[in-house]
Parts: sequence; structure tokens; C-alpha cells
Amino acid sequence: KGMEAAFETIRPGLREYEVAGEIEYAMRRMGSWGVAFDTAVASGARSAHPHGGCTDRKIKRGDLVVLDIGAKYQNYRADLTRTVTVGEPSTKQVRIHKVVKEAQNRAFQTVRAGAKACDIDAVARKLIERDGYGKYFVHRVGHGIGLDIHEPPSLNPETKDKLKVGNVVTVEPGIYIVEFGGVRIEDTVLVRKDGAEKLTKVSYDLRLG
Repeated sequence: KGMEAAFETIRPGLREYEVAGEIEYAMRRMGSWGVAFDTAVASGARSAHPHGGCTDRKIKRGDLVVLDIGAKYQNYRADLTRTVTVGEPSTKQVRIHKVVKEAQNRAFQTVRAGAKACDIDAVARKLIERDGYGKYFVHRVGHGIGLDIHEPPSLNPETKDKLKVGNVVTVEPGIYIVEFGGVRIEDTVLVRKDGAEKLTKVSYDLRLG
């Protein structure tokens, strides 16, 4: 509901913190005990910062806007990221979003009990590298989440962790190009014996309005 509120709110001229306020209000009204972490609304060139936070910058038409949000309930946390544009996206924005979406989907499909966390990272990383954006993917593909926002297992290239039934992890590849902008797509995922279930279910559409 918080992400849907963001989609409905974002428009040119609105400040990032105004969008964040609507996100957090919507989540509170639905029963959230608070935010899982500081809400991020990173627009324009600021979207190239993986943890761009939220400022008084006014959103402009054509901006990439990275929305990284999470609610807390009974002290458990969720983590969800979508990237949108206000108005018609450019060809480059569409291409980068498509690459990240494919990487996220491929990585998600490999999530299951017994899977090596490093292998899940590798699936997304190799696809992004294949399309020429490898140097712009600057963080791990995911992490465990629960009572803390970052918990084991860690889904990174060096980890020895393996997934277990009942783990809850994020899958969140991204591409971040300084002075251009960034795209990240993230879901919170429950690990099952023969696959995984997305606990966050929101549109992946790039274009708003």
C-alpha cells in the first residue's frame, strides 16, 4: 500500500520528502508499527546512489525515481524497491530497467532451499555483465531480513551461506550510473523447499502517468 501511494502521489514539482510522507502515512494507516528503515525516494541523478535516502529535491519530468521502502509489523521488517519515471522514459532508461528486471527475475527463480547464496548473486551479476553494465552493479544481490533489516544469509559473490526453508531474503539487483541515474528492483522473498514466494507484490512498470 505504501508503494501504491507513491505511484499515485509522484508528479513533477513534488519534493522527495513529500512522497516519503505519503508512503509512510499509507503504511501506518494499514497497521504498520513504523518504518523498517529510513524511506528512500531518490530522484534524478540521485537515483544513482544505492542508498540515496530522501531530500528536498523537486522531482522533474523524465527523472528516474528509486523508491526503497519497508514497513515494520510485530517487529518484523519488509523491504521493497521499485524504480519509476514520471512521464515517458528514455530509450536508455527503458533498456536499463529491462536488464535489471530480467536479472531480478532470473535470480528469484534460483531461490530455493539448499541453493548457494553466491550462485543466486552470480545469476543476476552475469546477466548484468552480459549486457555491458557489470561495473554499475555495485552491491550484493540480497540479504536476509527479519527482526533486523540486514540478517544472514548474505547473497554476495564470496559468501558460503546456503538457503534454508523458512529463510526470508531480498532479491535486489541494480544498475547505478553516476550523473545519469539508477534502477533497482527488489522483493522480499520466502524460501521454500522447491522454490520461493514473493511476499511483496507490486507492479514493476517503469512509466508513471
